[in-house]
Amino acid sequence: MSIPKYVLQRDRKKLASLVSYYGRAAIVALAQSINAGRRRGRPFDEDPIAMALWFEDRIALLRDAGSRRPTADSVRDWYEENVRPADRLNPDHFERWKRSFKKLLRRARRKLEEHRRQQAAQ
Repeated sequence: MSIPKYVLQRDRKKLASLVSYYGRAAIVALAQSINAGRRRGRPFDEDPIAMALWFEDRIALLRDAGSRRPTADSVRDWYEENVRPADRLNPDHFERWKRSFKKLLRRARRKLEEHRRQQAAQ
């Protein structure tokens, strides 16, 4: 089983240290017993799979157009299209929004990957 690309290197190191300390079986049992439950914060009304597909298409389009930073440019485009203009007046709003949006996008890409695996299995 390969590790997905969205898992950060620092998270891999933390997990490796936990596995070396507690053992693989204990970590697997713990992971299976954890109930993530409902996430904190305001619910997101966009379809995560549709959002991840939009990002894939937008990144490919920007890459073909010669953008040096297609992912960052696509995040900026999403922000300008989907965030209220009143919120955009605050100069540091984008940086705060981007931190939480990275987590949201990572979750959306994970769901898209799971969806593709399910489609391939059928």
